[in-house]
Amino acid sequence: MDNPFKLDTSAFPKELVLLLHWLSSDPAQASGRPPEPPWNMYDPELFLELARFHRVYPFLYAQLKDSEAPSAILQLLKTEYMINTFQMLHLTRALDQLFRLLKDNGIPALLLKGPALAKDLYGDTSLRTCKDLDILIPPDEFDPTDRLLQSSGFMPDDASPRIYNWKKTLHHCSYTNQTTGIQVEIHWKLQPGSWPEPTFDELWSRRQECFHQDNPVYRPGNEDLLLYLAVHGARHSWFRLRWLLDIRQLLKKDLDWRLITGLMKQQNSHIAVGQALILCNQLLGTLPHPAMQRLLSSSASQSAAQTAALYIAQMEKPDAYALKFTRYLLSLLKMRQKLSYLKSFYYPSSQDALTLPLPSLLHFLYFPIRPLLLLWRRLKYKTRVREL
Repeated sequence: MDNPFKLDTSAFPKELVLLLHWLSSDPAQASGRPPEPPWNMYDPELFLELARFHRVYPFLYAQLKDSEAPSAILQLLKTEYMINTFQMLHLTRALDQLFRLLKDNGIPALLLKGPALAKDLYGDTSLRTCKDLDILIPPDEFDPTDRLLQSSGFMPDDASPRIYNWKKTLHHCSYTNQTTGIQVEIHWKLQPGSWPEPTFDELWSRRQECFHQDNPVYRPGNEDLLLYLAVHGARHSWFRLRWLLDIRQLLKKDLDWRLITGLMKQQNSHIAVGQALILCNQLLGTLPHPAMQRLLSSSASQSAAQTAALYIAQMEKPDAYALKFTRYLLSLLKMRQKLSYLKSFYYPSSQDALTLPLPSLLHFLYFPIRPLLLLWRRLKYKTRVREL
């Protein structure tokens, strides 16, 4: 079935179009490398800036190293590629140590993103960037994991007080090792807020081994990974192309589309998955599986994809406080999810306690004054942005 929808990419600078050209090309195909656009038509500094912002420079270097790209571009990309290679080796070593620690203490864990994606989706850990390690654990294992990390030199990045149902409103805590500088995010949920998701036990039953030396490391299975990455990218409006490239690489796998369809129904993630497929199809040239054709024709997914294309063109992180971005997030949700999302604004958070510290006996006051605290943080954020 033909799909007449076409993304409006008129806001894309020509350097971004060039970047997408190289990200979508596949030199391994029988047709060979596609013709190269004339490099003298493009701003090399903007091209490199885009590659850095979208965190795709190691993959881009692998694509360009045998091309006719200007030597200055290749040399800079090669330097950053080598730096990233050492960073990924550093993270992989830390990953092995962390999973040994958790395993020795009887805590099951799944690796999200990071070296697992680099190895399994790109075939080489040096072809993807990663600044930290995202690890998913069962929710009731958070307290022992927190103690283990702190006893191993990992200190929480956020000292905000934890009040009320903070584990329901948040989905991870960040830590940094005081000696090595390694950053770790411990997740007890895949997504924040009102996104339905499988239990840890369900994910564990479909897990996949990704590092199999003497210490196995596991990640979610490909089908669970697709939904997780699609929702994660949608929540951030795909403002970095690296996330979309992950989806493109994952779609090359032999996926169980019947399972994916069932999981989408359970998790109400049709719009986010459809958005990811549309963006991959029209920006990176990916041919979606026939079973997903109806998602390409979904008006909600098409609208979400067009909104994401506008954010991609901006080359900046979206303003999470902006009403426009809130409307975009709500457009991804079913009605029950929207109500749950809006309801969450009425519950106090650790940010409220940080904005206005109160003794525990007075924590109930956070409910009536929360709108004022939200407004205060919004005004403070806008002032800070103007000063930058």
